Amino acid sequence: MNKNFAGRSSMQVATTTRLLGMTITLFILILTMKAELLEFHYVAWQLSLVIPILFASMVSNSKIIDQTSFDKYRNFNLVMNSVSIALIANTIGLLISKYVSVFIGMAYFILFMGVYIFFFCKDFKNKKFYNELIILILLFSFGIIPLLFVL
Repeated sequence: MNKNFAGRSSMQVATTTRLLGMTITLFILILTMKAELLEFHYVAWQLSLVIPILFASMVSNSKIIDQTSFDKYRNFNLVMNSVSIALIANTIGLLISKYVSVFIGMAYFILFMGVYIFFFCKDFKNKKFYNELIILILLFSFGIIPLLFVL
């Protein structure tokens, strides 16, 4: 087993596991403390979808042990990680917008998108920008648009 792939794979599994734990904790906290937060359907479905997506990402990351498996699972992992990051960010941003302040929620989304726009522009030269593009599209489609038109 090549140490580069094994180390990278275990590090990504650990990161994804932490994200999964954080998401499940947030979901359980919402259910036990204030279940009416899930009445906002955009939050409920994004939070519900991110759990199996993170699990799929974690399982596929754990299968990377050599160059062949890396090539096989690389694109799947990039898409799943991008989607899960965007859905978690959208959930937090929509909760902030609905229950704290629309202004603070919009500032959250603008700052979050600003970071990914920076990385998108930086990676555009190398043609490795798909990860950031997926996140930006999902942040705009399922974060900013519901913020502007649904809240």
